[in-house]
Amino acid sequence: RESPESFEIITEPFTKNYYKAEMENIIGRSVETLRKYGWRSGTTNSCGLHFHVSRNTVPVDTLAKLLMLTERRREFMYQLSGRLRKDNFDQYAGTNSINAIYRYRQAISPDDKAEVLFDHIMQCGFRSRHTALNLTNSNTIELRIFKGTLDMDLFNGCFDALNALMEIAGRYTAYQIYNIKRNTLISNLRGYSDNLKKLCDVRGL
Repeated sequence: RESPESFEIITEPFTKNYYKAEMENIIGRSVETLRKYGWRSGTTNSCGLHFHVSRNTVPVDTLAKLLMLTERRREFMYQLSGRLRKDNFDQYAGTNSINAIYRYRQAISPDDKAEVLFDHIMQCGFRSRHTALNLTNSNTIELRIFKGTLDMDLFNGCFDALNALMEIAGRYTAYQIYNIKRNTLISNLRGYSDNLKKLCDVRGL
């Protein structure tokens, strides 16, 4: 809202099934209360929507390809994020090891294993936690691209976008992810769910 006060809401960990059964309703009531009392989210420059995923649930090769996807397709991620300004996006969801990925491009081929790519990237280290895919936490990975929202349809769209991006990273090879086209990403996201299709419509994707 129009005041100096701000705060962060952190949920308990949950599965996709538990979210649909319980948390969606809880979060929905919470954002309705926030709107009622004049709090803002998506219309500010600093409020973000971040998703943590347990490292134990993400295979190393999927993590490597997800990192490559978020780094290589920065403009796409910026548009998907809904952030109001590019410099704002770069501040809160900056680049991680993109130089390592670009240095690796000369060697990448259809036969490359994502684990090899990830080992190469890991050797270069990470700039900070304020990156599109934050890998500095020991127990979780954190997708930080989205701006905040008090619209539950858009919230659900962002939640589905996280899951869709992880599925893409798991399904395609490292070579395919490195060379993936914008239209392929859009097609995958729009076909994932109605909420994600609506998010893509709002984002112009």
